[in-house]
Amino acid sequence: MKHGWSSAIGFVLVLVGCGATEIRSSRSQGTGGAGSNIILESYNSKSVDKIDLLLVLDNSPSMADKQDVLASAVPDLVRRLVSPNCVDVLGAPVGQTPSDPTAECPPGSVREFDPILNFHVGVITSSLGGHGTSYCEGTEAENDHAELLGSRPRGAGTVYPPGTPGFLDWKPSTNSGADVNAFYSSLQAMVRAAGSEGCGFPASLEAMYRFLADPFPPQSIVLEPCRGTAQCATPAGLDATILEQRRAFLRPDSLVVIVMVTDGNDCSIRDSDLYHYAATLNGLLPQASSVCSVNPNDPCCYSCGVVKPSNCTADPKCGPPPPPLLAIDDPPNLRCFDQKRRFGLDFLYPISRYVTALRSPKLCTTKVDLNPDGDCAARPDESPGLVDNPLILDPAYGGFLPRDPSRVHVAAIAGVPWQLIADDPADSQSLHFKVWDQMNADSTWAVILGDPANATGPVPPQDPHMVQSVDPRPGIPGPNTPPDADPINGHERNITRRDDLQYACIFPRPLTNACVNTNCDCFDSEPGENDPLCSTSGGPYEPVQYNAKAYPAGRELELIHDIGNTGIVASLCPRNLADPSAQDYGYRPAVDAIADRLKSTVGEKNCLRRKLAVAPDGTVSCTVLEATIDPAWSCDPSMNRRKPDPSLIEAARRHLAADKWCDSDPNTTYIPECSRFNVCEIMRADDSCLTTAPSPTTIGWCYVDPSANLGDPALVTKCPTNWKQRLLFFGDNTPVSSGTVLITCGNGAPVGTALNTGGTSQPL
Repeated sequence: MKHGWSSAIGFVLVLVGCGATEIRSSRSQGTGGAGSNIILESYNSKSVDKIDLLLVLDNSPSMADKQDVLASAVPDLVRRLVSPNCVDVLGAPVGQTPSDPTAECPPGSVREFDPILNFHVGVITSSLGGHGTSYCEGTEAENDHAELLGSRPRGAGTVYPPGTPGFLDWKPSTNSGADVNAFYSSLQAMVRAAGSEGCGFPASLEAMYRFLADPFPPQSIVLEPCRGTAQCATPAGLDATILEQRRAFLRPDSLVVIVMVTDGNDCSIRDSDLYHYAATLNGLLPQASSVCSVNPNDPCCYSCGVVKPSNCTADPKCGPPPPPLLAIDDPPNLRCFDQKRRFGLDFLYPISRYVTALRSPKLCTTKVDLNPDGDCAARPDESPGLVDNPLILDPAYGGFLPRDPSRVHVAAIAGVPWQLIADDPADSQSLHFKVWDQMNADSTWAVILGDPANATGPVPPQDPHMVQSVDPRPGIPGPNTPPDADPINGHERNITRRDDLQYACIFPRPLTNACVNTNCDCFDSEPGENDPLCSTSGGPYEPVQYNAKAYPAGRELELIHDIGNTGIVASLCPRNLADPSAQDYGYRPAVDAIADRLKSTVGEKNCLRRKLAVAPDGTVSCTVLEATIDPAWSCDPSMNRRKPDPSLIEAARRHLAADKWCDSDPNTTYIPECSRFNVCEIMRADDSCLTTAPSPTTIGWCYVDPSANLGDPALVTKCPTNWKQRLLFFGDNTPVSSGTVLITCGNGAPVGTALNTGGTSQPL
């Protein structure tokens, strides 16, 4: 490589908000006592009508060869949500979908979901500077501070309409339908404005956290004396610009989805203590203790440059004095690679930090993983360490109306071969990626990620293309094989300078855009390296870059894995860049994967993905509860409510505790006691709810399933295919707007429910 920095790039797309109806897949079950056999599931009855879309673009040098593909893909995603596909009764696209979201579909088809006509779109980059060092602090593009690009000098003029504070703001109520094309054009301009002159240590995950959730985003990171002559990184000041931009950009009732597009591995260096040494490039780091080469996760794996753990035997390898690594073993370009094994120290923020930020209503900002459980010390500036998470908690309800974490989606368009995640790799007509549940069921995660946190030692991915390595990996054709010997990454290469990693996958650049200057990967390739980027099919190796690459994306995939079935994985390596009309062109399969996952959330209000059990007499054995901390709310019979069975109240509070919305400890002031939750049962509405013209006095809930002869088929016309059943609510403030809805079916239902089958709870 010709760059003195990591060449990994990243791109994060964030759609923010409060979701349409769907039952959460996680369950809370009692561990004893009355009602412990009752299984409840959370339910969100709010529909989605707006999206806040944040793109976190890695603008490091190797971004250049993906930028055109990205610039075309991002408007495709927005276009799919603004003007959803017209589909037939089987859910297959029909004819030409009108670009105008208000236009009718061709006869015999309907929109796959209601158009989303209210967007905020912003861009930030992954460049957060040198983490206290002078590296990546020379130009504007090297440290964007996680502020919106539209407010940065090179992003000026890209906001839409003009005057918007740093982002694009589009809604038909203020802009004519014809302006949608201007909206798309502005979005492309903003993507391109990110450029490829940013920091070579892309911190996509930390930039995402800093803009969306960090309660105290720092103005800068400085070095201050600590422990004698040492210098420690310290956050300084408060970035009021981020706080102001976040307040304007994020809306509490919009949908949140994070999409990382990256050709490498995240490098979010910790902004504290001595971790800045990872970005200090004018010296060599100390060696790691001997056990690190065997098991980097061993508690006695430590850096020879720090005091050994108290319960570990001194390692003679560590001196004194602590020996530095050889220069060939510590190239600046690989400072973020395999850190624990090589250096005995992980300089990066743990993935658990970002899982907490995406899910927890509270954050402990003095803990590196942000975990709010247990004690949480105050900050050095005497601010409280335990604070509301601005991404999850809605301040409109006194800081306690949580955004359900199931409404926060995360996608990664990353360095993983499409062949490993395709639903049907043999399908030459279309390309669709597996969903998270499918990947979990068929062990795809073991293939592409392995188990990096395994206590007995990291378990590598089963497919060698996903193993991060400088040396050629067994199982892939070697450096001396023909340039196209491997259909995924060409073949392995000889990295004689040991300053780069083997590729996960490669894809052809347009021949009209072959790269020949000093910023190209092949410009100073070593003789005998046999880099597959530097050859056309069967041709010689040249100082011309014909192909683009992606490295294994370990940290991004680990985050997607850890957040569960709201995660989405797509490949950065396109299968097709030759036919722009095809479904598999560019990042269209990634757009489809994201849109298909979101359709369950942005689709028709209250559609259910699974059927409820309907008895022969048309009744449903489900109990619907609402829980709120509003002390004025009561189970008013005139509102078709009643006080539920005590066992259900207990089960509801236990479920809320399991999801960390309450606890039983009166000494914790940051989260309410579960006893504060008022729990009411919402009763079933009258039968007029099954028609398209319900009585104006109807109050309660109603289950519609025409396949079970329950309700008018017109009520489910706009539900996604194979989701043709709905749970509808009627009446003002039903369910209560300041609360959460819980449902149990069958097992444990109290007397008075329409039917108690005595069966197991129905997963909705």
